[in-house]
Amino acid sequence: YYVFLEAGKSGYTKTRAISHEVPAGRAEHFLLRIGTDRSAEFDLGVTLRLVGGDEVPVDNVTLDVFTPVYDPLNKRNPASRR
Repeated sequence: YYVFLEAGKSGYTKTRAISHEVPAGRAEHFLLRIGTDRSAEFDLGVTLRLVGGDEVPVDNVTLDVFTPVYDPLNKRNPASRR
């Protein structure tokens, strides 16, 4: 699953539907790829919502992202190049 976060912007919400069934009493892992347009630190609040609408508590996450000069997805702002 891929989420693009714009650096330098705060207070916005990104929603990503995850189609991943987890049997009762089990734990599963899935990958979430975070992309951004330049190096930044993100304080993320994560909420998992079940199909029935119930929420599963998740700890907040802090993420440091250092963008490479190489930009295969062409997402970097040309003005932010180092």
